[in-house]
Amino acid sequence: MRLLDPVKVLDLYNCGQITLMELHLRLIQAAATDPPQEIVPLLPEKLLHVIRELSATPPTALEGSPRIFWMGATLVDEQEARRLWYDGVWRWHHYFEGPTLGFESPPQIECKEFPRRV
Repeated sequence: MRLLDPVKVLDLYNCGQITLMELHLRLIQAAATDPPQEIVPLLPEKLLHVIRELSATPPTALEGSPRIFWMGATLVDEQEARRLWYDGVWRWHHYFEGPTLGFESPPQIECKEFPRRV
């Protein structure tokens, strides 16, 4: 069983075991291990809209991700949770911003013209 299995996360929310904020957080983290295009069919449109908004402007560095901690969590646990959120939010961002929804565009290589030697 994966720690952030999107189906399990949705079940936890539907059973009242996690809050809506935790659902958003865990679905973003789930994208770090599962491609967003596999998670999207599981989500209602309203929830997908929230994930789109949350991933619209991801932080440029890991330090910009939210602090995620719980009772008994160690510093290593918090760092791993933040890393998963950071990786996941960028994958969601690329999914929503990609030219063909769901596929990252390849990096653009700038071609420079060099002066010719005569």
